[in-house]
Amino acid sequence: GTLNPLSSKPQRQDSADYYGRKHGYSLSTLIVCDDRRLIRYFLAGWPGSCHDNRIYRNSSLATSPGNFFTDVEYLLGDSAFEASDTMIPAYKKPQGCNLPREHENFNASLSSARVISEHTIGIWKARFPWLRNIRMRLSEVNWGRLVDRSCMMSSKLK
Repeated sequence: GTLNPLSSKPQRQDSADYYGRKHGYSLSTLIVCDDRRLIRYFLAGWPGSCHDNRIYRNSSLATSPGNFFTDVEYLLGDSAFEASDTMIPAYKKPQGCNLPREHENFNASLSSARVISEHTIGIWKARFPWLRNIRMRLSEVNWGRLVDRSCMMSSKLK
């Protein structure tokens, strides 16, 4: 997932929900890409305070995995995600303890694959710089369509 900062406080009853942990007010977007840095799935518009795993759990990827995955397909995620039949996250380091060596090795292998996801998000935001500071008032409904279209267009511009 990624945060898209808002330039101003949303003019909504639930504006406090959009106050995220990093950028003040923001929107959260779940991005799933392939190894060629093409966006294959996205879910945009969640408040910036929402945890990535909550967004994922509410996505059709998690609620209807049969529509997206075969028995041998899965997603790689960071430690923010819970493990499932279709999500393989990094191991979390227990508080005050070290990870076992095999978990550290797995996380190292996983992190090199996950860099592709970070690159994909960077490419998306570079192609659509307005995503780095959304100036549209959040009381307007059409902002979600713009984010959706930018994801779709980004995958077409390879």
